[in-house]
Amino acid sequence: MSLIPRRFTVGRLLFYATATFLAFLFFRAGLQPLPQPQQPTSNSNERLVEPETPLLANHPVLTPEARSLRRRIDEKYCGTSPCRFLLPVAITEQGICWTLESKAQLHFRHLAFVSGTLHRTVVLPNVFGSHLGVCRHHPFTYYYSLSWLDANSHRFSYITLDRFRDWLNERNVTGARPTHREHYIQANNAWTFLSKEKNCFKDLLNNAGLVEPKRSELADPLPSKRRLNMTQALVNMLSDGKMDEVDEKPWEVVSLYYDRRFGFIEDPAADVPLTYATHWTTTAAKLASQLTPFVAIHWRMERVEEQQNLLPCAETLVRYLRAHILSPESTAVQSPNIFLLTDYPHLLNASTGTESMSFKGAELTLNHHAAINYLHANLNLTLTVLANPKKPIPYDKLPAKNWNLVPVSPNVRPVDPSVLGIVDKLIAMKAQWFLAGRPVECAKESSFTLRIIKERTARWKKVGVAEDERGDMKNAWELFGVADVDHDGGKEYVI
Repeated sequence: MSLIPRRFTVGRLLFYATATFLAFLFFRAGLQPLPQPQQPTSNSNERLVEPETPLLANHPVLTPEARSLRRRIDEKYCGTSPCRFLLPVAITEQGICWTLESKAQLHFRHLAFVSGTLHRTVVLPNVFGSHLGVCRHHPFTYYYSLSWLDANSHRFSYITLDRFRDWLNERNVTGARPTHREHYIQANNAWTFLSKEKNCFKDLLNNAGLVEPKRSELADPLPSKRRLNMTQALVNMLSDGKMDEVDEKPWEVVSLYYDRRFGFIEDPAADVPLTYATHWTTTAAKLASQLTPFVAIHWRMERVEEQQNLLPCAETLVRYLRAHILSPESTAVQSPNIFLLTDYPHLLNASTGTESMSFKGAELTLNHHAAINYLHANLNLTLTVLANPKKPIPYDKLPAKNWNLVPVSPNVRPVDPSVLGIVDKLIAMKAQWFLAGRPVECAKESSFTLRIIKERTARWKKVGVAEDERGDMKNAWELFGVADVDHDGGKEYVI
């Protein structure tokens, strides 16, 4: 006889049977596929929206509406989406003001050509102190006109900094900060000059969490190989997929910090200088007209190796001028004016420094002073000086004769002393005669001098052009040395 009551045993059996049947039903239901989203028919006006893949890992995923707005913003400023910019945060070179501007614009021109190869739009940098960079004080058009850029529009595209800033602001409103990568390219990564440069647009850009910038070293070639083809090396450094391996998608903005010495592109169009802004060409033309007839003399005294040569060089210069230009027998016009372009202090003892950023007042020696004193004692000299209401010209501390200063208005605030170099260069191009110190022997090599020489030589050597169409030029250029003067340089002036 069972110890378990019958009614209890039957109830338990019914319970187990019911539970087993219900479990079987749930199991079968679990094997059925989940319902699929309904596909639109061919007559449907609905469109499937693909989920967005972020441009970079830290780029926010946008809604379809935000993506559409971003695309419209890009197309408004770039004509396509996404935009691709090359942003010159800093293009610089250590040297004197005059040389800096000539070299800095050369680097910009070559980088502009590279931007075309990279299919990026170059942003026009600001200017100040002969440096170019997006965070400088004054717009690109303070120094330059846009004519060179427009003449090469088939080689690259450009955008003004104001329009680039507008693009950044509109993109940030959508919640899609443009992606960017900071890249330093220097001739020597041990240099620290660029470390002082800051990207004032950084807060409007997304670096995708990459705090450390990319650094590349592109050494300047030896003098005999300066025209080594560096173009491909630079293009490789800045190409998509070469800057980083963190993502396959390209950066929208490459923020470039650039410090090298020599150009690299073998293209005559890239070596054509930028045209200066109309307000400077007009100022220079007016001053040149007032000086005419005149001799322009460029003497770069900084870092002359043989400083004991400076006074003999000054003596040779004065002797040559008296024998061939200033004497009544040498020209129908008596007593041409002498326009001096130099990095020696234009305010003489009243100055707090030289006319150069790298030529320090403490580096002036008795040799420098002796050479300038000899010129002043024997020639009636004219020089430019910056007109600054906050720093009136101390005429009472300057010589009463033979040292004539012509004020040049900077037109804007803050005052940029580098515009004197631009005006001086343009005046010298219009001079009837031009002389410069012979490199190494009397002066430092200078791209500033080279720019003047190239401009004057182009005018002088016009084939088949009547003499009077050269204007009133009496020479193209000459170099004075310790003992003699080379007529038209004697040999090509090469930097």
